[in-house]
Amino acid sequence: YLFIKKEAEKSALESADQPQTVISVHDYLHYVSTQGTDYLGVAFHLYDSEDEGEEARKKLIAREAELKWKDEVEIAEMRQIKEEFTPGSWNINTVMLGGLGKEPPSEGSISVLTAKEYVDVQRKLGKIPDVEDLDDVQSRLRRIWTILRAPDSERLDMAIKYSSHKQTAHVSKTLEIWESAVELIKEREYILGKLEEFERFSSNPNRFFAKGYWGTSIARLKESTERDKFYSDMSQIESQLAPILKKIKSVYEDVVTFKGRPYIEKMQRDKVEMLYWLQQERRKCILQRVSANRPPKHPPLHFSSCFLAD
Repeated sequence: YLFIKKEAEKSALESADQPQTVISVHDYLHYVSTQGTDYLGVAFHLYDSEDEGEEARKKLIAREAELKWKDEVEIAEMRQIKEEFTPGSWNINTVMLGGLGKEPPSEGSISVLTAKEYVDVQRKLGKIPDVEDLDDVQSRLRRIWTILRAPDSERLDMAIKYSSHKQTAHVSKTLEIWESAVELIKEREYILGKLEEFERFSSNPNRFFAKGYWGTSIARLKESTERDKFYSDMSQIESQLAPILKKIKSVYEDVVTFKGRPYIEKMQRDKVEMLYWLQQERRKCILQRVSANRPPKHPPLHFSSCFLAD
């Protein structure tokens, strides 16, 4: 027994002196807890993410300011050449550098690349590029002029005003207000045209003497209902349009016109004027028949103004 005990103790001491070759999970976790875990930041992209993102944004903002300053300096130099005035001589650069009422264009591949880089930087910053498309502005102005049937003098005044350097910064916002007014004017003029077609017969006093349905009180009630609908629709449009017209006049010092007539004034009088000119048209028809010695005719079924004037 004593011999066996001594052999066991001897083998235990020998095994303690030799390195252990079996590693348990507990041993591995203990080892990991004492070491750095730099690989986690690499695996999950956690290394300096906020600091580097903020630094990149600062670089983009600085580059944006640099490109904007460079472009402004270049345009200012060319504008000075374009606007140079010498008594007794004509500066041809007023036309050659971009044309009348336009900013001088940026020349050379470097300027084009700078403009593209500026737009790219703004998009990376999450901004909408603040570069106005002159062709788009011109097409919007033409549409406004066409709908309002603006005379040439007003078109020239607007082109000069809204293409000036002071107005280019907010020309898009200004045109949006103009376009909102134009759409309401277009809708109101359409209803006014329908009202004129309606009143061509419905305001004629001779309809009371027409035979059949058109001379009955039922026809009068239907006329009244339709007339109220026209006036109600126009009133709703005018309540939206009037504040916009006043804003354009007070803020931008412009007067919105239709065929050269201030539209605020036109809204107040055009319905009465329409009825007046319809009556004048009937009087003209009567005078033509009297001068031609033609006998009066009974109104046909389609009721034109001249027939009802008999």
